[in-house]
Amino acid sequence: MSGNAAEWVLDWYDPDYYAHSPENNPKGPSDGMKKILRGGSYLASPSGSNVFVREEQNFGSWQQDFPGTGFRCAISSPERIAN
Repeated sequence: MSGNAAEWVLDWYDPDYYAHSPENNPKGPSDGMKKILRGGSYLASPSGSNVFVREEQNFGSWQQDFPGTGFRCAISSPERIAN
């Protein structure tokens, strides 16, 4: 799905977080001023439309500043849904 829309995620932005984060399932900083956009959108260059792209964005201003942004709704299931 790379290149469709950059994803606005729950994590707060910290440029040094991964240098000192847990290796498995890092939760991100507990607070901050900016959120993370992951991936790229159809508006980005080919090198900017991949799963490794990370950008910071001011919280509350995504629509004005980055129109190629989307989000994905997900929940944890208490039981296995499929094999």
